[in-house]
Amino acid sequence: HQIARTESILARVGRMARIGGWELDIETMSVTWSDEVHRIHDLEPGKQPSVEEAISFYAPEVRADIAEMVQQAIDHGVPWDLELPFVTALGRTLTVRAIGEPEWRDGKVVRLFGVLQDITERKQATSELQRTRQRLNLALAAAQVGLWDWDLGSDEVYLNDQWSTMLGFEAGELPMELGTWESLCNPDDLRRTREELERHIAGQTPRHICELRMRCKDGSWKWI
Repeated sequence: HQIARTESILARVGRMARIGGWELDIETMSVTWSDEVHRIHDLEPGKQPSVEEAISFYAPEVRADIAEMVQQAIDHGVPWDLELPFVTALGRTLTVRAIGEPEWRDGKVVRLFGVLQDITERKQATSELQRTRQRLNLALAAAQVGLWDWDLGSDEVYLNDQWSTMLGFEAGELPMELGTWESLCNPDDLRRTREELERHIAGQTPRHICELRMRCKDGSWKWI
């Protein structure tokens, strides 16, 4: 009863995470897929493919690499963990994470086993986030706007590239520290600016807005 319940939990977790298990018996070269691996392939559970059939679901440009990867695992016990393009039986294009590990017995590899996970949505979300960041960076650069973030709890500071370059520094040249801002602020403006900032942190103003002079890399001053 406990074994059946454990298998049920694993099956449910696999469906939720879109991750399934597989194994390859080296002696017979027979492949066994879990139900979730079949679902990722858009196939009904039951049919167990050959090694060649399993590889055929990957995009053509990576099939030779996968075949070589499997052979290296069989001959030398080399594991793998890769993100690969994939096409299901219904023609859906996915990105999968493929992990394989060898099982040794008497000094030789007797079995390969691993997991297959559909990571398409995560990859798409990551790509969209990257595009959003690119659009934001382009907009900030076009408007000559520098972006900063100060974590009051940890005192960690983030300065985007535009913040540095508009003062004549190279991207990433300035240390990500609160002291960086203070050292570049004109001394005649620093006290007033800090007082305004402290009032904002105390909740006395809805937002912190100030105009001040900051020192550029060449020693000149720029109004910010």
